[in-house]
Amino acid sequence: MKKTLIIIILIFIMSLCGCNVTSKGELMLLEDAYEAGYINDEQLKSIAYYYQGTRESGFEPIVKNPKKISLINEQKIKKLYADKYLDFSIFSMFTVEILDYYGTYNECFALQITDNIYLYDLVIEDEYKIGDVIFYNYCIRDIMVAKLGNKGK
Repeated sequence: MKKTLIIIILIFIMSLCGCNVTSKGELMLLEDAYEAGYINDEQLKSIAYYYQGTRESGFEPIVKNPKKISLINEQKIKKLYADKYLDFSIFSMFTVEILDYYGTYNECFALQITDNIYLYDLVIEDEYKIGDVIFYNYCIRDIMVAKLGNKGK
């Protein structure tokens, strides 16, 4: 009984932590970010490299900087996702998960993000071209780009 009460209190406190996170910024599909000019060709190649792990001959990807998303920016990105895709106003850190991070480019975070509320019927393309870059075994929803309203690093 005591353990259950402690767990409930911890969950409540952690869900309150998300309430102070502002959701200024944009969350978009990789292709939309590319077309809007947030991501250029070289950055797109680096994202493809980190996504599928293949190398073009002579191509060196842009080093991920930062190597990981900071906890503050992670919370902001999760809040953006919750505001855009989830149909309720209560935000919980347990509902949204960042599965992979492909780097930060022009203050835009390329990442794979999902939630544990809905089941998505995902379509996997054998080849999918964005600009001049081909992504293999690609799902359009796999890579999203978060552009935060502040200069988040």
